[in-house]
Amino acid sequence: FIYDLSRSNSNKDIDNQTIDKTGDFLDDRLDTYSEHRASILTQTFNIYQDINFDEKGKKLSLGANYFSNLPETIVDFESISDVDSANDAKVRNQSEIDYDIWSIQGDLSYPTKWADVETGAKFAHYTNNSNVSYLNSEEGVYNIDPSRSNEFEYLETNLAAYASINKKINKFWSAQAGLRYEYTTAEGFSPTTEEKNTFKYGKWFPTVYVSY
Repeated sequence: FIYDLSRSNSNKDIDNQTIDKTGDFLDDRLDTYSEHRASILTQTFNIYQDINFDEKGKKLSLGANYFSNLPETIVDFESISDVDSANDAKVRNQSEIDYDIWSIQGDLSYPTKWADVETGAKFAHYTNNSNVSYLNSEEGVYNIDPSRSNEFEYLETNLAAYASINKKINKFWSAQAGLRYEYTTAEGFSPTTEEKNTFKYGKWFPTVYVSY
């Protein structure tokens, strides 16, 4: 098994100046100072095992995986106009994402004298909850702007199974045929707009090819 945990932080300051001129006449000069602060926590966990039945390649492979990503970003920026104070602005942009995946999988390899047979199944579960906030500073207090902010929640599950046969015809030619089926359910919900969307579908994926 493997477990990996990492945390990273980034601090970035940006000074920017924009000058608008008509000929030699200064229309406006806008000074913008921005602070970017970001923190990311990532986790990965994998566990797997191969069970060998004989020395001819018959084996069962089992595995489980988990991945989690939690980035948080805060950006504060302040713009000051030399000419028109109505263009002055002090704004905060804040985003948080909670994203994770976990899955389990099993694969069986079964070589025979006639052909190599493989079959397996996998189940995966995805969640993604994100929150993007836009806030305006009013007398030193940040107030959220609902028209520029959004929350979103996403959930998806996927079940897949497959089987394939690979046949070596001679020294130069080989052929393979396989069939995979996937069934997916997904749901998206926005608390900001109170809108919910769901969909479900199942699909077959056949493959046949000959190689030289």
